Amino acid sequence: DVFIEYEFEKKVLADVISPTEIEITFDDIGALESLKNFLKELVILPLQKTELFTKGQLAKDGLRTKEQNHVLVLAATNRPFDLDEAVIRRLPRR
Repeated sequence: DVFIEYEFEKKVLADVISPTEIEITFDDIGALESLKNFLKELVILPLQKTELFTKGQLAKDGLRTKEQNHVLVLAATNRPFDLDEAVIRRLPRR
């Protein structure tokens, strides 16, 4: 039971739906699809494709050798519009 001090609270409380009566899941809401995809890329991809995120793969592909002590910066995004302008200036497109 809820203590009601004001009349408007009684009107609002009458319109409140119990959470047990709501039969909607997150899968039913289409707007969350892009967020779910983003989380899949961020979390699940490194778990499924561990070979892409290990030092051994870089060496095997010839991207890193003992003769070179250069820094390799590899950047990729599906959301370039969210990048800071300073980052965009420093990373040429190829």
